Amino acid sequence: MQQTLRRAISTPSPSPDRAVRSIHDTCDAEGYRARTAMMLDCTPLITTRNVGAYKANTWYTDKAILLHNETDAFVMKHARRHVSDTSHLVLLRRMLSGKLWGRVGDASTIYTAGPIHVQDQEMRYEGIQDRAVFQSAFIFKSALGFHPSTHLRSGQINPESVAGRCLITAWDDLFDQLWANDTFVDAQLFERFLACAQIALGAPAEREDIRTHARNALYEVICRFIEKNLGDFELAVPRLLHEFGVSRASLYRMFEESGGVRNYIRQRRATRALLDVSRHPFKRGIIRNVADQWGFSSAPNFNRIIRDLYGFSPGAMFDRSPRLISETRASNFGKRIEQAWTRPGASS
Repeated sequence: MQQTLRRAISTPSPSPDRAVRSIHDTCDAEGYRARTAMMLDCTPLITTRNVGAYKANTWYTDKAILLHNETDAFVMKHARRHVSDTSHLVLLRRMLSGKLWGRVGDASTIYTAGPIHVQDQEMRYEGIQDRAVFQSAFIFKSALGFHPSTHLRSGQINPESVAGRCLITAWDDLFDQLWANDTFVDAQLFERFLACAQIALGAPAEREDIRTHARNALYEVICRFIEKNLGDFELAVPRLLHEFGVSRASLYRMFEESGGVRNYIRQRRATRALLDVSRHPFKRGIIRNVADQWGFSSAPNFNRIIRDLYGFSPGAMFDRSPRLISETRASNFGKRIEQAWTRPGASS
């Protein structure tokens, strides 16, 4: 374990396929202390919220070490000896539950769920962490466009800021893929995460690919905001400009392939409306009622948009459903399978 960690926090090496090495285990306090000795000293504490187990999940890449841990309470100390091994890293910590009270240098800190907390590993720090679930990203400063000796200010990344929202979205997407696959991570997804971290930390985004990843991340955040607020019929370009601080030209470029923001919103509302129709497709007046609920001026207008998107009107799409269902009902579905297996040339 210590050899793996020591190799991981040494000089980063290029890896075009973004290979991942992963370790998942459950241990006691002593096991967790040994596991984290390269990064910090841990002294377990006894509290009423302890459950007696530490769950540690770690993914090693060529540019970052990513963790999802569930731990009982402990005292932590990142001392001088740890600094000598890790000063070229910056830690982004995200508390999912629990709290951490501590001190970085001479500044007091309280880490709670919500913000992403920043700790330069060249700084000594100490703290008391309650029973907690947290995610961490130890990132090479060089992977963020900083010189390894650059000092980064400790603090918080506001989750409500545009940069914070982009980073949290990229963070969640990255961890979702890590949970699903232990051997590699999509290079574009990983680079988007690094680009968002770079922007949030104020690093110079001089490379075009960094700016592209950042724009793509912002586009994803705006799309999710639109989806969440589709029922608000005041949702329009001015609100998005105010919410995300982008220019009208930038917003148009993001949604140019969809025919602009207004058209994108109409398409998403039409799709959501069609999903509502699908729940009771043969109910009298369902298309008119759903069209009205989603703010369409008339059922024909709604039909026209659906036809443009899918090639058929809602009524035509669902008119075919009973026939498709009857063709594959249980009474004759088995016969079709049997016929397929007994055709000439079929293997027996």
